[in-house]
Amino acid sequence: MEGKLIVIDGLDGSGKTTQINRLEKHFEKAAQNYKTITFPDYNEKSSTLVKMYLKGEIGGLNEVNAYA
Repeated sequence: MEGKLIVIDGLDGSGKTTQINRLEKHFEKAAQNYKTITFPDYNEKSSTLVKMYLKGEIGGLNEVNAYA
């Protein structure tokens, strides 16, 4: 049987992690294999600009060009 792809997207604090945790518990209880991938990985150097933006260190929403 082919696998399924479930994508959960949303703003910070919108409950994505809560929903992922619930799905993981469901899959474990049903003895189904699954893999969870998250992005950005805030432990990686590649997330530096995202973290700075979320902390307000590089300006607010109206000050930062989304295409920069």
